[in-house]
Amino acid sequence: MFDVLHKKYPVLLPLAIALVLFTAHLGLTQTNIMEARNLITAREMVQDGNWIFTTLNGEPRYEKPPLPTWITAITGLVAGFDNMFWLRLPAALVGLLLVFYFFKLAQAMGHSNRQSSYASVILASSFYIFFSARDNQWDIYCHAFTIIAIYYLYRSVQTSRYLPALWGALFLGCSF
Repeated sequence: MFDVLHKKYPVLLPLAIALVLFTAHLGLTQTNIMEARNLITAREMVQDGNWIFTTLNGEPRYEKPPLPTWITAITGLVAGFDNMFWLRLPAALVGLLLVFYFFKLAQAMGHSNRQSSYASVILASSFYIFFSARDNQWDIYCHAFTIIAIYYLYRSVQTSRYLPALWGALFLGCSF
């Protein structure tokens, strides 16, 4: 049954593995300094009502892109800033997007479903992606949006159409 399921839905295996890797015990690990900076900036964004000029402990913080912090702030508004599982869940979901679009990119480049699936599992289980997708910092968002942009730009070149290029440009902008 597994072989039939894997042949019919080859992206299911990497996504299932990534889902387990990225969400298991999500709220139990300690917060590191990069994640703390994102969480404090998001909390101050909500408390101060200033969504454009971000601060960290009251001081201006413009070193990192605002989109991941906006996503964290919206999650904090909905679920509160005291539940680490919910605050980290957007990063895990963006990690799933990364694995999905990496699979699609490998397929678009001519790799078989099996190769694309295995490569996606390797990506999901690599330490850097595993760590980043379980930790709400900026890196996983940048990497995921960049892979999505590369996929759409590659599709645009393949098909000579403009709509994938526009999607690619949008996600490349999101990666900044």
